[in-house]
Amino acid sequence: MTPITIVKHVFAASWPAFVRLSPRAECPYGSHIPILMISGAIFQPKRILELGTGFFSTSLFLDAEAFPSVEQLHSIENDLKWFDQVRSACESDAKWRPDMWTGPVDERIRSLDLANYDLIFIDDSQDQQSRTKTIQAVFAGKPPCPVIIHDAECWRYRRQVWAHRPYVIFTAFTPQTAVCLPSVCPQRGLVSRAKAFADLLAGEGQRAASPEDWKSMGRSLVASIASTQS
Repeated sequence: MTPITIVKHVFAASWPAFVRLSPRAECPYGSHIPILMISGAIFQPKRILELGTGFFSTSLFLDAEAFPSVEQLHSIENDLKWFDQVRSACESDAKWRPDMWTGPVDERIRSLDLANYDLIFIDDSQDQQSRTKTIQAVFAGKPPCPVIIHDAECWRYRRQVWAHRPYVIFTAFTPQTAVCLPSVCPQRGLVSRAKAFADLLAGEGQRAASPEDWKSMGRSLVASIASTQS
């Protein structure tokens, strides 16, 4: 075994403990739902950029109960078959601006003025290298708003989070979700408090086996934050 191989094995073995990796959720594709809901309550975004559409995120952003402040959702997707499925469920909503892109998502980002958005969510691509390029393109655009990244336990994504801005990483649920904040963010304390509440929920044994379970957790987080402000 070469020294490089040994280093790779040690890295792979130690990484889960380093990023506080809890057991993978029963409904893993929805682990970002509570974090999106609490972010909607804290930041009250009017214009959202969604990179990678999904039944769990697109429909949530368009849910007037979960995101009452949203006036426009701009969703970019480069998987046509997947895009058609999501579009059939959401296209009747006037707030939704679907954007089918035939190339890499990072190339589409370079043509956008990211200052036009109040929140950006990254959950695109089926391979880590492509999503890493998406994250890099978003940060290169210097968005003045929060950037939320799903699957933040991935070392490629985590390295991008570490390198660019203040952040709060929700480690209670796996896949993990990172909320990357502008350098000046009055709500940073609220996001950190929401992470502490999420840790408490997980510590009490609450688990999510469905999107509705995740939404229930999200409502609990929103209520917990609201109680601290009353």
